[in-house]
Amino acid sequence: MDRAIEGVVEFLRREVGEERCCLYLYGSREQPTFQPDYSDVNLLMVIADDVDLLALRAAFLPVWAEHGATLRRPPALAHASAVARHLRLTPVLTQTLHEEGRCLWGDLPLDWPPADASPLARLAHLAHEAMRGSAALAPQLLTDAEAAYRRLHRLARRLTGSAFSGLPPAAMLFARVQILLRERISAALGLGEPNMITDPAAPNLQGVYTATDRVVVLLPPLSEALLIDLDWTAIAERLAVQHNAIEATTAQQLVLIQEHETPHAFALGRFHHLWGIAPLEDLRVTLRAVLQAAARTPSQLLVEGIGGDYVTTAGDDALHMIVHDYQNRLLNMRLQHELLHRLHGLEPAEPPDPLPPRGAPFAERVAGIMAHLDWWTAHYTALSEQTPDGVRVAAL
Repeated sequence: MDRAIEGVVEFLRREVGEERCCLYLYGSREQPTFQPDYSDVNLLMVIADDVDLLALRAAFLPVWAEHGATLRRPPALAHASAVARHLRLTPVLTQTLHEEGRCLWGDLPLDWPPADASPLARLAHLAHEAMRGSAALAPQLLTDAEAAYRRLHRLARRLTGSAFSGLPPAAMLFARVQILLRERISAALGLGEPNMITDPAAPNLQGVYTATDRVVVLLPPLSEALLIDLDWTAIAERLAVQHNAIEATTAQQLVLIQEHETPHAFALGRFHHLWGIAPLEDLRVTLRAVLQAAARTPSQLLVEGIGGDYVTTAGDDALHMIVHDYQNRLLNMRLQHELLHRLHGLEPAEPPDPLPPRGAPFAERVAGIMAHLDWWTAHYTALSEQTPDGVRVAAL
């Protein structure tokens, strides 16, 4: 592992220079939760704004070819100004870097915001990770069941504070995550110890929502044993017709997620109630939170996505898939803004320069995508700063 990280450090030393970049390590690498044969290595490469980020690809591809299997995850790679803005938009990540991050190499000044993520925002982030990882409970519906399982495994290690022996079943991981999340959320809200249902004859679902291509089921406070024993194959067969995934959470956690993690999705009415309790029915989220979440989406793609994907992807066919994927995400952002314009009165907007055509060189097309991601991030950030705190919106 140290050899793989040293390979990245040597690349930066050779190609960029100490005063024009920094390399940060964060996540579980130096925590008790790290599993050498399974955990990802989280690296953040911050490059001075005047460095041609895309020109680094040719030099980094051999590094990735040698060490990518060990690192498992492409590094986050972005310019310093984009990283500083992203950390202001993503206080949970900022808190993680402050608490667990370590600068491995470099001396580039970075405008670090304070680590001020609220306890509920951090719990909402964990609850959202748990809901996304719960898709591993019905792997037959997924095209990438491994990614969902890895997310759930990573979260379970984080919440328990320890590594596991081998790869436990997804149901066991999810049950442990849910028990620990409920305890932490109850403590944060001052509700005391949560009461767990232990009766096997008790109902195992409280409500059902659909969200785009997913079914989201709401679980009552079942005990750990009952959570492990749930028949997810039967639940998926009953509920996931014409959907690509089934996810599970609790009513309390779903509300936290909408308030802190995905208020923009809530404001666009992407959750549709099908059956049972409806905890989102009377929910109102702040318009500022909606705009901040809308800014986080392109910012995350810019800082934690496209740069690392580009410098670790070899071959024209694979690059075409990368470009196609990010162009689709940009199209979704334009559609999202059109809905925010129609439903919540935002002014029409779109980036001033069109994307390069399909026949343009890949570096030019990626640069165009990055420019659009930067524009959308700046646009929503400015809107959020202009919006009063008290304005609240419902799902439409």
